[in-house]
Amino acid sequence: MALLALEIPKIGLVMENARLVRWLKNVGDLVQQGEPLLELETEKSVVEVESTETGRLVELLMQADQEAHVGDRIAWLDCAATSDAAPSSNLCLNWNKAALCPMPPG
Repeated sequence: MALLALEIPKIGLVMENARLVRWLKNVGDLVQQGEPLLELETEKSVVEVESTETGRLVELLMQADQEAHVGDRIAWLDCAATSDAAPSSNLCLNWNKAALCPMPPG
């Protein structure tokens, strides 16, 4: 399983936190790169956040109406699961692919 930690992205220059309005995908859904994944409310607007990768959404770490800071983990995406085929690797990267991150429990 190639798990990718999805984090709250920085949308504006001064954005520090946001409220998760709603998930547009459910656990188990296959998500395509560029497909809308969730809606965030910032100080100025509500925006759709697109997935930066293709994979299967395996765990939601935040629910609707919760507040989070930029960089907080909000979900796990299995990037090896691009179809119904079994996952093949065990690599874990964060959303911006800058650093390794711990695997989720269980």
